[in-house]
Amino acid sequence: MCVRKPLTFLLVLQVQTTLCGPVKDLNILALFPYKKYSDWEDPFLPGAQLFVDNVNKHPNILPGYRLKLEWNYTQCDPGETVKILVSRFCGDPKIIMVLGGFCSSVSKVVGLSVHLWNVIQISYGSTSVALSNKDKFPNFYRVVTSDTTYNFARVALMKYFKWNKVITLYDRTDDDFRLLIDDLEAVMDDVGIDVLENLVFDDDPTKNVHQLKKLDARIIVGVFNDVKAREIFCTAFKIKFFGPKIVWILPNFSKWLWWNNVYKSCAPDDIRVDFSNYFEVAPRVNFLPSRDDNGYTLEDFWVAYMKDNDNDNNRYMNLVWVFNIYKAIWTMARALNATIGDLRNKGYGLDAFSYTDSYNISKLIKHNVEKTNFSSIFGRVSFHSRGETRNMLNILQVQDGKMVNVGWYERHGTVETLTWNESGPVVWANGVVPKDSVTEDFITETVSPALYISMCVFATLGILLAIGLLVLNLKFKHLKVIKRSSPNINNIILVGCIVAYSFVFVHGITNRESVVICQLKSYLLVIGFSLVFGALFAKTWRVYAIFLASRKLRKRVLKDRDLYIKIGMFTSLNLFIMVVWSVIGPSRPKAILMHSRNVEDVVNDRILIPVKMTCESKYDTYFHIILLAIQAMFLMIGLFLAFSTRRVNITVMNDSKPIALCIYIVILLSIVGLPVSLIQNDNNPNVSFSVISILIIAGTTSTQCNIFFPKIDALHKFLRSEESESKSSQKTTAISQVGISTDSIQN
Repeated sequence: MCVRKPLTFLLVLQVQTTLCGPVKDLNILALFPYKKYSDWEDPFLPGAQLFVDNVNKHPNILPGYRLKLEWNYTQCDPGETVKILVSRFCGDPKIIMVLGGFCSSVSKVVGLSVHLWNVIQISYGSTSVALSNKDKFPNFYRVVTSDTTYNFARVALMKYFKWNKVITLYDRTDDDFRLLIDDLEAVMDDVGIDVLENLVFDDDPTKNVHQLKKLDARIIVGVFNDVKAREIFCTAFKIKFFGPKIVWILPNFSKWLWWNNVYKSCAPDDIRVDFSNYFEVAPRVNFLPSRDDNGYTLEDFWVAYMKDNDNDNNRYMNLVWVFNIYKAIWTMARALNATIGDLRNKGYGLDAFSYTDSYNISKLIKHNVEKTNFSSIFGRVSFHSRGETRNMLNILQVQDGKMVNVGWYERHGTVETLTWNESGPVVWANGVVPKDSVTEDFITETVSPALYISMCVFATLGILLAIGLLVLNLKFKHLKVIKRSSPNINNIILVGCIVAYSFVFVHGITNRESVVICQLKSYLLVIGFSLVFGALFAKTWRVYAIFLASRKLRKRVLKDRDLYIKIGMFTSLNLFIMVVWSVIGPSRPKAILMHSRNVEDVVNDRILIPVKMTCESKYDTYFHIILLAIQAMFLMIGLFLAFSTRRVNITVMNDSKPIALCIYIVILLSIVGLPVSLIQNDNNPNVSFSVISILIIAGTTSTQCNIFFPKIDALHKFLRSEESESKSSQKTTAISQVGISTDSIQN
């Protein structure tokens, strides 16, 4: 019937048989991976038989019953596993619990099936994330740590060393590897660790290793078996992809010291070259120094298990899985023993178990498995809600070709603990913790203090010169030689020069850019220019208007009030444009990365990127064009007026030639300064600051000198002539007085 209709085997009932004698067998189906695989001899069956014997000899466990192993080798093949299940559950003897499998692919097949027979399954080696799904695998339990917990440990390792960027590499031919990577990425995403690249391979990982080198990978999380590991590290050795900057976080391979096998043209020493920083997360066994809750000691195990296997290295290296079999079998024994107590007053015992679970015995066994909590010689055994045990994990690092336990990881709920082994610390290849990527350190470039101070000194001297001229202008404004040159307008020119000089002080503050400083820079420059050239324009316009009227035989009087209006109109126009600019799109600080001047620090694995702070607005271009056009127009008009009044011979009143010279100097400096200001983002701030400051100081100082030095010279000549006249007058008066006295004497 089972052969003709394979799907019906899931619902076949096992007829209960009564065994002769007082002791009844409880049959455990044990699924082991291989009897022999390469040089790997089965370490599991001897251990399972030993532990079952221990249970059967215990006086207080399973009275009236005994455990009996029914085992098969699955070859880690799901198809072979299905055949075993059909054979076992469609025939005798009746199976009450399943031990296994070892491979996750086998445990999935078993877990999807055995709950239909109401049989509980306990695995000693399957770690797949998929098996945590209790909806699909309701009767699945395991005494081995799941891949999810391993992933938590891997992520804890990354967080501790501040590795926030990783690259994953996995073999997608194994579905469990894909699930493990998916789960790992979810855990990493929760804590903000970025997966830069997710590299996959089917059969040949060679091209992926080349890609890792091209990506300059630093922290690599690999999920593949030991055979692929040899191929990957052999390729890495050949293309010289190794060194102290690279970290590998790999699975706990079933084959201990897997790199000692020769792979193609790579010797073990070649592969070990890649192990500068190589970590594994592995199961940890907490050996109990005293007798455990089952009445056994560690010495009992060593004596019993190793007495015939002292020279069997493979069995010794796979002892961690044997330890898990001890936990699994004693979990079964304790759960079944507790179920005997639950059935004591029911009138039937464990031998009444059937695949239909008509007496709810399976539910009782499941309940007692979940309640299991005991101390074993290989660590405490208890289960949480997903049918998994809480186990501590080892953090292993390869040091000098050996696996060294450098730390431990433990998780209870959401609380995790990462403890480092002081007697076996982490050793880095170059003594420095590797970084997850080339660090980009941004260095804000500022104006050199010496340069800033020197320019400020020159600007201060210019301000002192302007103040001196201002004092001189105010002191002698009543004199005709100064009065005719419009001293009040001259004062406005000097105030504008002081404002322009002040721009130098603000322009050099590059390390504390703010909206206020950005706005202040623009306003100082515009206001200073408006006051200086607005006043010069007004003075020239007055001379032009007076002498134009004289040509027409008309008299025209222009007072300072009329000039103030002209200056105010020009300045107000510029300020209006600035205010509109500030409202719709003010200049704001912006950091510009100067990649063209990056400096690579190979020793510290970083790139130093110069950062220049500047002020920018998305409307900069438009408003620059508007302002430049207006200033250029006024400069041209001023140049025209100066040219038109060049023949006026009243020197103290007519500044046409100095003004023309000032405009010429400003145009010349603008031709030099405008390109500098437009391309300053690519310049060193010292160059930009020094050029702009020199242009401002030179232009402002030349304006002061051209406008006021002729007046100082005229004032000096005027004062000397007055002094000569005063001395001549005093001499004439003295002679007159002497003449009067002589006449008096003669008389």
